[in-house]
Amino acid sequence: MTNHLEKRGTVWYFRRKIPTDLEQHFGRKQIMFSLKTRDYTEAKRLAALHTVLTDAEFAAARTSSQSISTRPDHLDESMADVILHEQEWAQEYEANRAYHDAVAIGEQAAVSDADEKLNRWGLPTLDQMSFLEAYGGFHPNDLPTPEQVARVIGPSPTIRVAGASHHPTNEQEQPAKSLRDVIPSWVRRTSADAGTIKRAEKALELFEDAVGVVALRDLKKAHGAQFVAFLLDEDRPFGAKTAHNHASYIMALLKVAERDDLIDRNPLDLSIDKSIGAKKREPWSDAELT
Repeated sequence: MTNHLEKRGTVWYFRRKIPTDLEQHFGRKQIMFSLKTRDYTEAKRLAALHTVLTDAEFAAARTSSQSISTRPDHLDESMADVILHEQEWAQEYEANRAYHDAVAIGEQAAVSDADEKLNRWGLPTLDQMSFLEAYGGFHPNDLPTPEQVARVIGPSPTIRVAGASHHPTNEQEQPAKSLRDVIPSWVRRTSADAGTIKRAEKALELFEDAVGVVALRDLKKAHGAQFVAFLLDEDRPFGAKTAHNHASYIMALLKVAERDDLIDRNPLDLSIDKSIGAKKREPWSDAELT
């Protein structure tokens, strides 16, 4: 049984032949689009999902063929738009392959992180929610309970007004963002390769080890001093130059957060003298010169 996967360059595509009796309905002989991932395991998971979704599309097309056939002009125009979009995407990908590969890596990391948190509390993954939506939305039993939501994003904030009782807000506020939420935007802005992304994530792990996971809006100058002291600790297995490199990645993420209006300004000072601990170069002696 085919898994409807095809590899082009380093990226996996979903490719499926349209049944002969539906070719006129869809206006073409196959469905093909990029899965935007280079990972085979991830590609198989996405292909399985799209196989189920296209099965549903084929079934719906057969049951509604009579009503659709009364609007051939509309159908042709719709399918022409779909085909044109796929052609434009293929041209765009080939022209900016490195950028789109970096974006795919960042998006995949963000999805994996979100799915891990959702799975931890027994909630549907992002793909599972897309699957449910494709079949007509969520059943009430599919929705997480308020207790499950609170475990993932924290309890609903309260408004504290002097002289008034404290009640939860009517509108649900968005969860506070941390530096980890900035990585996808940083990848898109810098077209970082896999190695650069890995080094940035390592720097972020060290930052979180030093100060914890702190919301961007709660970052203070003291957090920066705490992180610098952590990096320069004698027990660290690296010197001042490597510490400076780790700090540089954090500063780059904060710069993107500022550009994305997640913070008004960067409150951290992560200046590190790279010469700390380095041996001072001495002039050559007369004996060495002879």
